[in-house]
Amino acid sequence: FGINYTIQLRHAKEISRLANEGFSSVTALLDKVESNLVTDRSSAETYLFKAEKEFSDINKDLDEKDMEKYKDVKDRLLRIGDSLYKRVGVSEENGKLANFLDGRLSFGEGSDVVDISSYIDSSGNEYLVVADKGRKAIYRVSLYDKSVKAIPDNEGLVKSPEHVYVGTKGVYVFDSKGGILKASFDSDGWFSQFASLSGLGIENMKTTDVAELAIWTESDNVYLLSRDRKALLKSTPAYGDRYGLTYSYLTHDSMEKVTDMIADLSIYLIVPEDPHIVRFNYSYYESKYYEAPLGVLGFDGNYGKLTKAYTGDTLDSGLYVFDSDGRRFLKFEKPIESGNDARHPNQISLIAQYVYRGDGDQVLKNVRNFVVDAKEVNMYILDGSVIWKVGL
Repeated sequence: FGINYTIQLRHAKEISRLANEGFSSVTALLDKVESNLVTDRSSAETYLFKAEKEFSDINKDLDEKDMEKYKDVKDRLLRIGDSLYKRVGVSEENGKLANFLDGRLSFGEGSDVVDISSYIDSSGNEYLVVADKGRKAIYRVSLYDKSVKAIPDNEGLVKSPEHVYVGTKGVYVFDSKGGILKASFDSDGWFSQFASLSGLGIENMKTTDVAELAIWTESDNVYLLSRDRKALLKSTPAYGDRYGLTYSYLTHDSMEKVTDMIADLSIYLIVPEDPHIVRFNYSYYESKYYEAPLGVLGFDGNYGKLTKAYTGDTLDSGLYVFDSDGRRFLKFEKPIESGNDARHPNQISLIAQYVYRGDGDQVLKNVRNFVVDAKEVNMYILDGSVIWKVGL
């Protein structure tokens, strides 16, 4: 027993010695990171990378005293890394993540929420619009008090909703059994019954794999992103609820793998591989969209696996993307190409990374879509049956 105890004691002392050497080395590297943060970002990133590597090599089988040192160095490493890479940790524990709504509780048994959109009414009230495939219904949810109302569908046209989008004239749904449906805004700030749009029934669709639905311009043109056609299909209103047949408006090979599509003055496609964000600008001279590659500032380009995105209508609104591998949201400032307000042409600039750091193994593991409120104060994330609220 005495010999074994002596051996264990020596082993513990050696682990402690090596750990403390590691703490000292990592601390020295972190000092160099902090001294270079403002003057030499590239060097700061290099020192931080070395510090993270050395810290990961430290044995965690430590006594209580050394474990306290380990935690202190780890906290400092995380804090400096957050500062350098503009990371913000979000969790229920730190109050930046909250359960806003659970579809199974708010909508009923069998709920299967597949998509969300948002809008502001004429009185300035903000709402989510939620497509529930399990309940065969579309719901409006108030951001103010979480009150829920089902949008009228007395004829039962909503059978298998896949995508929802709010235009200037109402709520539009792509239903895999019925095609495009519309519930128009009424004069009381509510909606009329859902109606099928003539010309956009499922029998008129020239695609079998719709990645996204969008309603753009004051006219409420309908756009369907077709993976199988590698094309953005467009339909314009004729009169009333009658639309023209879809036609190929824009084609690109990346559309075969696209996971989301957003737009302001440009159109952005999200793909799970390089270049991750594919931008198209409009040429008024040629009257068509053309690919306009985007560079990035303040970010190493390691996007992970992008699956969803959101942006507002203007160039001043942030561009947000979700990395499913890292369970994080990236917020970028968009470029302004010319004029007195021009900034970083053809490059987006990192503003913040919102990284999940909670204890839930399944949190943000099934993000189906997300939106950001008008003032960019809160983000609402559809994650499985739950809608999370994240403070920005």
